[in-house]
Parts: sequence; C-alpha cells; structure tokens
Amino acid sequence: MHSEYNWFENPKFGETPVSFLELIDKVLIPLSPDGITNVEREQESGEYGAVKFTFNGLKCLFRQGKTTPTKVGQFVTLWKRETNKSEIIPFNTYDGIELVFIASFESDNKGFFVFQNELLTNKNIFSHNGREGKRAIRVYAPWIKLTAKQAISTQQWQISEFINLNLDFEVIQSKAKQLIG
Repeated sequence: MHSEYNWFENPKFGETPVSFLELIDKVLIPLSPDGITNVEREQESGEYGAVKFTFNGLKCLFRQGKTTPTKVGQFVTLWKRETNKSEIIPFNTYDGIELVFIASFESDNKGFFVFQNELLTNKNIFSHNGREGKRAIRVYAPWIKLTAKQAISTQQWQISEFINLNLDFEVIQSKAKQLIG
C-alpha cells in the first residue's frame, strides 16, 4: 500500500495517476487481491489520467475529474477514437465497458464515482441504438454545494454511485461491494 497520495499532481505525467493507485489500494485490492489485470495507460484523455483495465473479468475505465475555473464540480471526458485519424465519438453501450471509475477531490475530500454501463446508457452518456451519447460529463461529489436545478438533479443520481474515501475502511468496502460486486 502507498502511504501518501497527492491527487493534486498532474495526472497527465508519469506512468500511473496517483488517484488510480489509491483506487487500487483502498478499493479494488480489498475486494479481490488478484482481480486487477491488463492495466494500460491511455494517451488519449491523458490530462484526465485515462487508464483502461480489467477487474474480475470486467472491462473498466478510469478517469480523474478536472476542476475548471468557472463551474463547480469536476469535468471529465468519456470518448473514443475509432482510428488515429477519425473524430472523437462517445463510448457506446456495446463497447463492452462495464464500469467507469472517476476520481473526484477537493481540498481534503476525495472519493470515486463508480458508474455501471447500464446507468451510463440510461443517462444518455453512452451511445445506444442510434442515440448519440456524450463525450464529456461533469461530476458533483457529495461535498459540492449546488444551486442550479440541473446540477442538483445530476448530483442526486451521481452521489448514490460514490465511494467516499473520508469514511472508515468498513464503510468504504461496504459501498465498494454494493457498486462493484
């Protein structure tokens, strides 16, 4: 286990984002010590710490949310490129991505959103049956205070999918089991 994590380091640099290492140590290894395979850093979306990996046979994506200067919450990209020369497009429900982990942090608060394929499809984030999804989303962790109706509505469905690392280990693991299995 890593003793100290600095999520404020730029996730674009280095082999593996620090927030991803903490996801492994505090969430995934306790669930299944040998479950993590095929870890690959993605060059596309590098500034969001993009990683693809397999966990217990499930195809997963990892991103680190990015704080922007004019809006609350954190911004994160979720797109693919079919070829090196093609335009970016949203992920499709049929791409086989089962889980998307998004690291979110502010000051001393940190945690992970864990979104399943079905939820991302239902929320029109993944493309499905000819309906185009989204190339990026904004996430709102539980500690974010919102006033805009749309942002509040989004936060309400997102926080049920959130693992708060500021809580006790047992609470973290209970939530991880609920969201990941």
